[in-house]
Amino acid sequence: MVSATGNAGYIVARQLGERVEIIRGLENLLGILGTQVDYALTPFPDALLTAGRISAPAIRGFCGSVLKELKRGKPLEIAWREGVEALLERTPLRAEDVEALWGLAPVLGVSDRKDQVRHLQLAQELLRQRQGAAEAEAKNNQKLWRSAGVLIGLMAVLLLL
Repeated sequence: MVSATGNAGYIVARQLGERVEIIRGLENLLGILGTQVDYALTPFPDALLTAGRISAPAIRGFCGSVLKELKRGKPLEIAWREGVEALLERTPLRAEDVEALWGLAPVLGVSDRKDQVRHLQLAQELLRQRQGAAEAEAKNNQKLWRSAGVLIGLMAVLLLL
């Protein structure tokens, strides 16, 4: 009993940490995309492929999801939105964590290079702010969840005795 509730608490605590890492990875992804589009003059789908290859698994999956939808013939805006939806489903991210990504969908691949870079930088800054909030939440709540899981298990055992 104690082990099961303790493990549940540790899972929630781990997800809080994963959330921070994924947001950081998204921030890095946007930086790489900005560099690829601005300096390397790489078309956006190629930039996404390159960035996805060097990213963490969750971010690589996001990039792969977008690219897969592009290969199916969907416009970049729709493929991007569906990739964000898939990312939300597969990770501990919250809707507010990816608001910056939603805002990119209408401008990626259709506006000029400088405009895309400007939007990528703005989204990167918004993700940096979300990362700070997620780090503060993780710092405050990880220990709480770990302890609460064990304590709830101990209380349940005591109640059963």
